[in-house]
Amino acid sequence: MSSPTLEPTKAPVNPTITLDASQDSGGDESVDLMSKNPILSMETLKDIAGKTSVPPIAKQTDEREHIWAKIKDTQTSGNDILARVLLIAYESMDKQKPSLPARSNSAHPI
Repeated sequence: MSSPTLEPTKAPVNPTITLDASQDSGGDESVDLMSKNPILSMETLKDIAGKTSVPPIAKQTDEREHIWAKIKDTQTSGNDILARVLLIAYESMDKQKPSLPARSNSAHPI
């Protein structure tokens, strides 16, 4: 009986892309062009700033004004309890809420 012979396995061939036929990127010059800020006129800069700036929050000021008007109305009508509740709500609008922890307490080691 003859023993089976093992044939040597060939390493897998990974296809490669040749850059011979590709366009030249321009080297360092093209990197410089990508990393520089364009020179824009003041009109263009103002136009961009006007279109992309964040508008002020109008809703919160409207709510604050509404609550303040209600506080005045309830004080003049003699409803002290509602006036206090509204005043607490009015004061709490300015307070920053504490940020939530990034992970739960159960994630801490014992």
